[in-house]
Amino acid sequence: MKHIVIVGAGPIGLFTAIKLKQKGVANVTVIDPRTGPYIKAKQQDSENIAVDSKASEYTRPGILDDKVFKELTTYVNVSEDDLKLTVSYSPSQHIKDAERSLYALAEEAGVNLQKKKFVSFFSKDSLVVIDAVSKEQEIIPCDLAIDCTGSKRVLMNEVNKQVAEQPFKLETVSDNPIKNYFLAYIKMDPADSALIKDRKEKRLPHVEDPLPHTLSLEKLRTQFGWQEFDEPKWQAWLFEKDKVLLYYEIPPNLPKEQYEHWLTALLELKIGKANIAFQHITSPRDLQKPTFGPFTSDVQKCLTPMFAGNEYIPGVAPLGDTQITAVPWLGSGVLGGVERTNSFLNAISVVGGEIVAIDAENYQKYLMDIIGDQAEKVIDLDYDRRNELNDAIVKERLRYILAITDSTPEEEIIIKAGLVELRKKYQDLIIRAYAADDYDKKDHWQEVWSLYELLDDKDAMTNLLNDFKGSAVYSEAVKFAFTKLDEAIVKERERYIKAITDSTSEEEIIIKAGLVELRKKYQDLIIRAYAANNDDKKNHWQEIWSLYELLNDKDAVTNLLNDFRGSAVYAEAVKFAFTRLSESFVLSREKEMRGEEIREDEEEIIMKTGFVELRKKYRDLIIRAYAEDNDDKKEHWQGIWRWYELLDDKNAHELLLNDFKGTAIYSEAVKFALAKLLSQESSDSLVLSRFVQEIKDNVPDVEAKIIIKAGLVDLIIRAYAENNYDKKEHWQKIWPLYELLDDKDAMTNLLHDFKGTPVYSEAVKFVLAKIASQESADSDVLNHFIREIVFVREVDDILDLQTVLNDALAITVFDKNKDAAKKLIEQGANINYLDEHGCSLLYRVVNRMDPQDFVGELLLLGADPNQANKLNSEHKKIDAYYAKTPLMAAAENGSKKVIIKLLEAGVDPYETNHKNKSALGFANRKTKAFILKWLKDHPELRQAEKGSPIQSGLFAQQVKPEAELEDKKEKKSESKFNK
Repeated sequence: MKHIVIVGAGPIGLFTAIKLKQKGVANVTVIDPRTGPYIKAKQQDSENIAVDSKASEYTRPGILDDKVFKELTTYVNVSEDDLKLTVSYSPSQHIKDAERSLYALAEEAGVNLQKKKFVSFFSKDSLVVIDAVSKEQEIIPCDLAIDCTGSKRVLMNEVNKQVAEQPFKLETVSDNPIKNYFLAYIKMDPADSALIKDRKEKRLPHVEDPLPHTLSLEKLRTQFGWQEFDEPKWQAWLFEKDKVLLYYEIPPNLPKEQYEHWLTALLELKIGKANIAFQHITSPRDLQKPTFGPFTSDVQKCLTPMFAGNEYIPGVAPLGDTQITAVPWLGSGVLGGVERTNSFLNAISVVGGEIVAIDAENYQKYLMDIIGDQAEKVIDLDYDRRNELNDAIVKERLRYILAITDSTPEEEIIIKAGLVELRKKYQDLIIRAYAADDYDKKDHWQEVWSLYELLDDKDAMTNLLNDFKGSAVYSEAVKFAFTKLDEAIVKERERYIKAITDSTSEEEIIIKAGLVELRKKYQDLIIRAYAANNDDKKNHWQEIWSLYELLNDKDAVTNLLNDFRGSAVYAEAVKFAFTRLSESFVLSREKEMRGEEIREDEEEIIMKTGFVELRKKYRDLIIRAYAEDNDDKKEHWQGIWRWYELLDDKNAHELLLNDFKGTAIYSEAVKFALAKLLSQESSDSLVLSRFVQEIKDNVPDVEAKIIIKAGLVDLIIRAYAENNYDKKEHWQKIWPLYELLDDKDAMTNLLHDFKGTPVYSEAVKFVLAKIASQESADSDVLNHFIREIVFVREVDDILDLQTVLNDALAITVFDKNKDAAKKLIEQGANINYLDEHGCSLLYRVVNRMDPQDFVGELLLLGADPNQANKLNSEHKKIDAYYAKTPLMAAAENGSKKVIIKLLEAGVDPYETNHKNKSALGFANRKTKAFILKWLKDHPELRQAEKGSPIQSGLFAQQVKPEAELEDKKEKKSESKFNK
């Protein structure tokens, strides 16, 4: 590629030309109708501009930050003085200053600069251009055309026009919420430009005053068609000679005759002064520099790095803003274009003054990464602007409401008209919030409701539902409307109750008639609250109860149940009635115990309604719940149980069974009563026997056994499923019932009942321990049970023999049955096995409240006093508690007898846990002194081991100082560990 033609003499076109010459390309031509007098103009029409540091964010049209010049000097390998030909003491320059400086450097580099305009492609190695002065067409040689025409994309569009496949693909980067902008280069009175500076620094009082701000914003909206409730975004630069450069948003389709009026109204909104005068700053006519006019910004990016050319068209490479549209607010136009141009320059190879190769693959890779990064900035910018517009809806709602309070009648009309439009915006905001599942979506209902109340008052609810009818959030609107209705009902109740206290007899009759109607509304309110699962649904019962008490007093409970009978919340009504009656019942009992007189009406309420009758209603409620398979059917048992306890504490089980006798859920009643009975500490054999007999009186013996055993199995399975801490103790609780029901065959039948359940292995362990506990059970009997019952009965793939023996041994040990334990050890049980938490049996026994009467037996049976618990990293919290030796546990419990037995059995007193804490660290002062004295009296156990918590020199002192010293050492050690 010998002849390179760059179309477009902006900063990127000139920069590219200079860099190509620096890389050694011989023939570089730049064509642009603007080249020549305009770009070569010197200081005579340049402006020295003084702007703030934000000028770097706005690159086209009009302004460049000083840092752009500094970056360009680095990229074109010249000094800053060479590039910046204009003299300036400001941090910013016009874009034309960069163009002029680059133009001069391009001339010096030998770039062919021509004042021509591109017309079309002529062949694969030439272009058709037109001379900007003579207006004559000519053909110029071109092997590679570089499109630097910015967002016009002149060459790219011509390629797509001539090639059917349209190789250059464009993609919109983001949905810009505001696409219309304006550039105004004006001159103002110094006092007015000072106000702009104050606004930039947020020092103007009108910004905080709702009324003038709201009226100014409404002027933009009503007179010019501004559609948002946020102020139009703007940027302002203040120059010398009272010149101001402004970029700002405008409404779509703003007529030309309103350009100046819009700016006047915008300045009034921004700085709080009406009718500000300004003059245009114009460029010489022949330069046609834009200084007062609109432009659009809809950012697109090019997905095609370059077109290789064909037999009719040379290769075409887009650079600069043709690759991705520049954004006025972002300020990445020039430097972003430079970065992308450098990726192109790095991809080309130049030999003998010609481009001989382009590394298209790497160029595409790096270019797409750069464009992608810049596109992300655009997306973020649009996202932030969209959020600003949405946030303004919320923010301006409050400002408009505040503005109304200080407005005249004429101003109120204007503001309310704006609120109507704001309400529509709120509707869209709510719909979008639900579509995006925003966390604050429900808050918007309360905000929009304030607008409906302000504008519609009595018709607010109707209008809200009408406005949202047919939308995706109509159901939510209905819910909210009911919420407001419910709030009104609650407030109405408060007003009625307050009114009745100060009323005459005649007024009370009128008010109570209103309360009857209000009570009906409350019934609907409660039904809706449960249907919507509102958090405060249960509070409404207390509120409606006050109405029943006011109206019915003695018949309140009866009337409440009658009113809710047949409704979806009847079960809840029954529960609440039970609660009210129980409170009255308990209150009357307390009064009776205090010797106070019970009001006749209190006693009458209890007797008239009758716990027995209400209990029957609850029974029917539970029966229906099981028939309908309601999720909360089992919870009702707890609700009804409190009534049985209130009426007849000791005989509650019998009353419950009698009430459910003959019903379809009698077996469920047995299960519940059985669980309650076994949970009582007073459940002796006599109580259990009476319970069994009660069931046998209600159903045949065989059926009674089946029901009771089903309840026992359910109780055990549920305890293990819920992982109750006392789940293993449940076996001891159910055993007396098996003995009552089966006597000699209790063990066999227990195994039979639990066969096939998740807890069968636990049943086997329990029965094995029971067999071992029998005096008549010798080794042959045990061996037969182990070999025949456990394994022959098709469970050998479930049970592990060693685990069964070990766990059965634990049961006998905790029952303190030495003989049974010995038998199981003889059968192969391991006295030193570790349980699921890594703890030994000896440790478990020592850690119990009354261990001293069995520790010695365990040691005689072969328990190892030095066996350490094994930590399980999956249960760190549990391990932290169990990380002790038997001696540590004994020292912590303060059991001196156990400590002596362990020390005499040869326990290592110097053993430490994973925190380097010894038994002395767990001991209290008395136990610690006792251990130290014992060790002193037994010198053969004193060993000055490295790292040992007890050193031999310690024993030369008295017992009391020894204990105090050890106490200090332990505290110091613990302090270090805690740090």
